[in-house]
Amino acid sequence: MAKNTPYKINLQKLKSTLLSIKARFESNTIHRMNDIANMYSTGLKKALGMGHDSFVTKFDEPHKFTVEDILKLSDITDVDKNIIWNKIVEEVEAKRTKYEINHILPDVEHEEQKK
Repeated sequence: MAKNTPYKINLQKLKSTLLSIKARFESNTIHRMNDIANMYSTGLKKALGMGHDSFVTKFDEPHKFTVEDILKLSDITDVDKNIIWNKIVEEVEAKRTKYEINHILPDVEHEEQKK
């Protein structure tokens, strides 16, 4: 396929995929955002206005989703944005280490003992 030739989207397959994504979000059967990426990625990339690399990266590393990405996904799937947001947060929290700033805060107990 020539670089300037747009790839064809199977509209029936895209509609079916979007309905399936909606059902899976609403039934809480999406375990990872990457589950979505494996569902007709060609059509989803086009519908979300993402390039291949961006699409793969964001669904594999959900902390890289932007607010606009979440809103677009909500719009095209008719899934409440909060359901999508909560799934992303759940997945990101499961993988990350809690961020601590104790090393820059004064030792409160030690400061109170000085008084």
